[in-house]
Amino acid sequence: MQNSTISSSAATTRIVLAQCRTHEGGILFDFDGTLANTTPGIVATLRASFEAMGRPVPAEDAMVKSIGLPLNQAFCRLGEFSKEEAATAVSTYAELFHDSRDSHHRVVSQGKRPRWSSSMSKASEWRL
Repeated sequence: MQNSTISSSAATTRIVLAQCRTHEGGILFDFDGTLANTTPGIVATLRASFEAMGRPVPAEDAMVKSIGLPLNQAFCRLGEFSKEEAATAVSTYAELFHDSRDSHHRVVSQGKRPRWSSSMSKASEWRL
C-alpha cells in the first residue's frame, strides 16, 4: 500500500510540474485544480446565487460540470436563464463571492496544499 501511495504522489508531482510554464525567469502555475481545489467554493457560490435569485438549485454534479464555462453560459445552461437573467446572476455571484471570500480562502488553503508543497519542493530540487 505504501508503494502505491508513493507512486501516486510522484505521479501527481510530475503532473503538476508538467503544467508549469516558465516566463522571463519565473514559473507560472495553473491555480484552479492544480494548486488548490476551488470546486467547493465555486459550487457553494453557485448554490447561493440560485438561492438569492429564488431559483431552483441545480444538482451538485451539474454545477461541477459547468466549472470552466464563462459564468453567464453556466447560468444559462444550469438554470435556463435568459441573457439578461444570466447577467444579473453573474453580478449576484460576484457579490456573493466577494462577500464570502474569507470562507473561500479557507477552502482553498485546506484544498491541495500537500500536493502544492511537494511540487514546489520538487521544482526547487530540479532547479525550475
